[in-house]
Amino acid sequence: MNLKEQLQEDAKLALKENNNLKKNLLRVLLSELERKTKNPTNQEIYSNIKKMIENAKLINSEESLKEIEILTYYMPPALTEEELSKIVTDVLEKSLEKNVGKLVGLCLRKCDGRSDAKAITKIINEKLK
Repeated sequence: MNLKEQLQEDAKLALKENNNLKKNLLRVLLSELERKTKNPTNQEIYSNIKKMIENAKLINSEESLKEIEILTYYMPPALTEEELSKIVTDVLEKSLEKNVGKLVGLCLRKCDGRSDAKAITKIINEKLK
């Protein structure tokens, strides 16, 4: 079962369980994905979930904390510092690029939504020193 199918099944389950917050949240996410493309990749889904989490953090209410908890469940586990450092080292070795912004972009593509740009930038700056 891919991630989109899991989201659809969980939305149905939330409807049966009368969990309105989860049901509405997953419906918003699924409709946003449908609006963009019929068959989104996991990366596109993670990107949308990440945006929804960031928006919920801005609100900073009890309900938004529950939303963050629900959405975080669908995100892949974050990379450890060691794994991230290995990816950055690999990208630096294979790329002739010295622009930090472009290097961060290359690393983000390899991370599949499992890390944020801030952590990658920190490691790149350490390795370029």
